Amino acid sequence: MNTQETVGNQYSPKEPKSNNFTLAKTQEDIAQELGITKQQLHNYKKLLTLIPELQDMVEN
Repeated sequence: MNTQETVGNQYSPKEPKSNNFTLAKTQEDIAQELGITKQQLHNYKKLLTLIPELQDMVEN
C-alpha cells in the first residue's frame, strides 16, 4: 500500500476546512442579528474591558 493512499494520516486527501474568514461578519451584521444598533454593540464591547469590580456594579 502506498503511503500517500493510506487513509487516516497526513497524506490522505482532505476536504478543505472552513475558516473564520469565509464566514466573516461585520459589527453591523452582528448588531442586526441581536436587534440592537451598532453603537449599542460598541458600548457592550467597551463594558467588557472594565475591571471586574466595575462590571459587577454595572450589572446590578
